[in-house]
Formats: sequence, structure tokens, C-alpha cells
Amino acid sequence: PEPYLYVIMLTGKDRKEDVLEGLSAGADDYLTKPFDPRDLAARLRTAKRIVDLQADLIAAREALRVQATHDPLTEIWNRGALLEVLGRELVRAKRAQIPLCLGIIDLDNFKAVNDAHGHQAGDAVLREAVARMKHSLRAYDALGRWGGEEFLLVFPECDAAAGRVAAERMRARVADGPVRFGDADIKVTCSVGLADAGLELGWDSDLLLSAADKAVYRAKLAGRNRVIVAEKADAHKR
Repeated sequence: PEPYLYVIMLTGKDRKEDVLEGLSAGADDYLTKPFDPRDLAARLRTAKRIVDLQADLIAAREALRVQATHDPLTEIWNRGALLEVLGRELVRAKRAQIPLCLGIIDLDNFKAVNDAHGHQAGDAVLREAVARMKHSLRAYDALGRWGGEEFLLVFPECDAAAGRVAAERMRARVADGPVRFGDADIKVTCSVGLADAGLELGWDSDLLLSAADKAVYRAKLAGRNRVIVAEKADAHKR
């Protein structure tokens, strides 16, 4: 939001009705002519305190908004906020009959990182993996932390083929060299399951998420560090 503009009205009219009309029109304070410069200085000090307070309130509100919608470790969308993004994009895609692809990303062997190097190392791996993911995404793609070492991606206007290309680019970026933590070089890779919204899998977010989850599970079984696209039957399995 724009910073608050504090308005001091300078008027030659001194009738109470005129002053009230000016304040009702949006002025914050008023001075009548001729005015004492010391009076103006005092009013300006008051105005500065109010403007500074307004700026502090805006900053606090923004901090609360970020805290409510972002994961504190990785600073990307949290689960709740990302589900809202997915819901909006699905409605838009269905209405306009344009493609949408979502992906579930799971960091491979992440428990072993925590076990071997500690949770601080695990946090460092999560942050670096997210930085690499973000570097490979378009400005309007949405990335959020799904939970633990799992992440969710929303690719607007991407069908399965385009989603696979984008996911492969992201997967390769994540695997592009180890993460350095202390004296350790920690290998990081990820497995990705994709689900393509539309005629094949439908528009229901729960079914699409279930299908992507089954696809990422198959990617794990196939050897990890790969992208698997969900099949039509995946969206209907219970």
C-alpha cells in the first residue's frame, strides 16, 4: 500500500463550519492565516509521528500476512496458502479450458541426511533445494512446502508434456552438485510425480493430488531422481 499522506490545511477562513468542511473533505489538521511558524513546526512533528506509526502498522500487517502464508524455513508458500493457489488456478483453467499441471516433489533419501549430518544440515539442504527449484521456475509458477521434505508445484497453462519438460529442468537443477555444509558435501536429488488436470484426470484437486502422489511413489520405486507422469487410473484409485 501507498504511504499515508498527511494533509495540513492552510486557510484564511476561521469559521467553525469552514474548518469542519475542510476536515470532512480529508484534511488531517488545519492552520488559519496568518500562522505562527512555531505552530506549523509543532503540527509537522505530530504529523511525522502519525505517518511513522502508520508505516509501522503496515509493516506489522505485512509481516503477519507473510507469517500466515509462508513456510518459515524455506520462505515459500505453506500448505494452506498453496492449496488456495491451486484451487484458484483449477477454477481458472476449467473455466477457460486451458491446461494445468501440478507436481509433488520429494527429496530423495532425506532422512539419511538428518541421520548422518544432523537436522541443521537437513535444513540447509531444504533451503538450497528450494533455491534451486525457484531458479528454474517461471514467475507465475507456484511452489510451496507440502510437508517435511515434500513440495508442491503448480504449473499454470502447462499440459503433461510441457509440465514434464519444466519438471525435468527443475529436477536437474536440484541435482546440480552437492550441498556444502561444514566439511560435508551432501548429495541432493528429488523424485517428481506430475498430474495433468483436464479431460484425462479431471479438475478435482484431491484426485489430482492423489494421482501425483502415486506418481512420485512410482518414481521412488523406479530408482529415484526422475519424473513420472500420473496415469488416468491414478486419479480414481482409493
